[in-house]
Amino acid sequence: MDVPLAVEESSRLMAEPSSRKHVLVDWWIRDVQWLEHSGPMRTELISATQLFGFNVVHDHFHDFDPVGYTGFLLLSESHLSVHSWTDEGYLALDIFSCRTGNLSALVEYLRNRLSPYRECFLERPRGVIERLGGRNR
Repeated sequence: MDVPLAVEESSRLMAEPSSRKHVLVDWWIRDVQWLEHSGPMRTELISATQLFGFNVVHDHFHDFDPVGYTGFLLLSESHLSVHSWTDEGYLALDIFSCRTGNLSALVEYLRNRLSPYRECFLERPRGVIERLGGRNR
C-alpha cells in the first residue's frame, strides 16, 4: 500500500536562522604543491579543521595518476571534500557544517594559505524552510 507523503501547511513553517551552512569554494591557484598530490592538502585540511574546532572522525584521500586527487574529511559537524585539477590550476572545496561560527574563519585561513588568484564562493544556509504561501512541496 502506498502512503502519501505528509505536506505541512506553510503557515506553520517560518523562516528561521539556521546554524547549518553549506559552502562551495572554487579556487584557481598557481602553487602546484596544493594540486598535484593529496599529501600537503590532507595535512593542511586536518590541521586547519582541528585548529578551528572541528572534529575529524575519518579521512580518505585518493591520488590519481599522474597528478590530481580527491579527498574527504568526515567531521562530527558534517563534512569537507576537496578535488584538484592540476592542469587547470583548479581546486574545489565543499564544506557542510552544522556549526557556522568557525566555518568562515576556516575558509579565510585556507584562502590565506593557498593564495588563490581567482575565486568563486557560494554560501547557503541548509535546513531553512521559508514561508512561501500555499503549500510547501
